[in-house]
Order: sequence, then structure tokens, then C-alpha cells
Amino acid sequence: MFRFWIPMGKVGIALPMRQHSRLLETCFRGTEVREAGNFKQWPSFALMMRDQKLTERLSEIIDDVLREKGLPTRNQNYTEIISVQLDEPVGWTSTIPCEQVQDMPSERRPLNKQSEALFIADKSVLAPLTNIVTFVAEFRVDLMGSLDALILIHSLYPGPSVGPLVGNMTEATGLMWFDFHHPGGNHLMNLEL
Repeated sequence: MFRFWIPMGKVGIALPMRQHSRLLETCFRGTEVREAGNFKQWPSFALMMRDQKLTERLSEIIDDVLREKGLPTRNQNYTEIISVQLDEPVGWTSTIPCEQVQDMPSERRPLNKQSEALFIADKSVLAPLTNIVTFVAEFRVDLMGSLDALILIHSLYPGPSVGPLVGNMTEATGLMWFDFHHPGGNHLMNLEL
């Protein structure tokens, strides 16, 4: 667990073991792996959380969330999608706006048990770099009492938020997906949060 102080109090961030194992196969596959959905900046969650630029921006956003929603209580946990924009590319996004790849061949595939999306089939269209990291974070009360808030990371990925994965995500978001073995390029996709 990573602990730090923010104006709202002492916060801990933890990645549950089942998520850690899953993320080793998706976004922490090694900084030399140039593929969609993979971080180039950090080989692990532990090293990611030691990046001062990232944690400074993340802690500011967490403080804003806690000010807006309040500290979690035993009866009130909540989940937030938090996107952090950095100055440098962090990895390759696994999504791209449909209008940028309108005439490209695609195929409909499941993202999970509740959702599907169109995937780019043409491997010559490279996944762009991104400077955005998105966290799906559950804000909980710390039952041990040493923290003002415990934040469990349920997912994280390079790229902007795609929202909850339910239904046809291409229709819902206007995005197409790259699979995790799709090659990544050198072009930075500029998006503002």
C-alpha cells in the first residue's frame, strides 16, 4: 500500500492481488513491449506509484474528489474514474476516436461479459501514444483506522476514460479499440481532459 498526506487527510492506495495479476497481462507487460494498452513509462504498479509527477497530480485529484464527495464511511463507499494527464507519453492507448479510422476494417468483439466494441483489424494502423493514465478507484473507509480514506484500484490503463464497460462501447463512446497485441507507434494522441 502507498500512503500519502493530502489536505483532506492521510490516504492509502492499494492494488488488490487479483487486479495486480490481471494488470501484468494488460498494462504492465514490460516497458519494451510496444503494444496497445501497455505502459512504456513504468514496468509495475509499485514503480508507477513512486513517480512523483504522477502521484502529485493524482493526490490533487483525490483531494478534489474527497472534498466534493466527502470521506467514505462504513455505509458509504464510492467508485470514481480518475484520469491524470502528464507532460510526457506514458504508454499506448487501446482506443482511438472513430473519426480518425473511419474506413478501416474492424471486427466486433467482446470487451468483457457485459460489453462489446469494434476493434481495428488492420495492424498497419498503429496504436497512438498517450500522456493520460486512467484509474478506476473505489474510495472506502479504512477499517483499521490508520487512514482517512483507503483507495482500492480496480483497474488502470494508459489513455482517457472510456467509462463503465456496458453494452456497445463503440456506440456509447465513439471509440474503436485496439487489442492488447496491436502494435504501438510513435505518434502522441493529443487529448485534453
